[in-house]
Amino acid sequence: MFDIKSQSWITSDTSLKKNISNMITRNDGTLQWVGMIGLPSDSMRLYQWNNAAYGHSITGTLMKSKEYDLGTPMVQKNLNTLYINYKNGANITVKGFGSKKGAAPLGLTSIGGLSGTSGTFQTLKLAVPDDFKNLVSFGIALDASGAISSDFEVNDIQLVYRDKVVRWYLVNKKLKEF
Repeated sequence: MFDIKSQSWITSDTSLKKNISNMITRNDGTLQWVGMIGLPSDSMRLYQWNNAAYGHSITGTLMKSKEYDLGTPMVQKNLNTLYINYKNGANITVKGFGSKKGAAPLGLTSIGGLSGTSGTFQTLKLAVPDDFKNLVSFGIALDASGAISSDFEVNDIQLVYRDKVVRWYLVNKKLKEF
């Protein structure tokens, strides 16, 4: 899915693997699409959008963001803290990934797990592991490992980071970075 507000693509291994067309709005105001959900591979059908929440067991990635460089693609950054505002987050793990200058990319790495089934929004502060030091870009993902509440919702995610300052020193009249 393409998020117009953030200008980013959202991918999912679990909920987007059905063959469906773009959504259309009919004259009566309903959202519909053409797809092959639960039908033989050569059959197409018109479906109407159902806004009802549903819960089921999932194992795998629910959501993975793009990598953000925050407008400075070659400046190293240290991620310190992640805040996430959510409700009903049982069996959800927040993970991060990123790229380092001159090093292998950082694959999906666990930052922390969500909990709570109270049905009210709560904000969780997660300390980011040292693996997230010296990244030039980073992204986040939400992984599921079991029954997900039908009304699981993320309201906001914030990352606290600092750009690393490049320090130079003079050696034999040549500048060197350290």
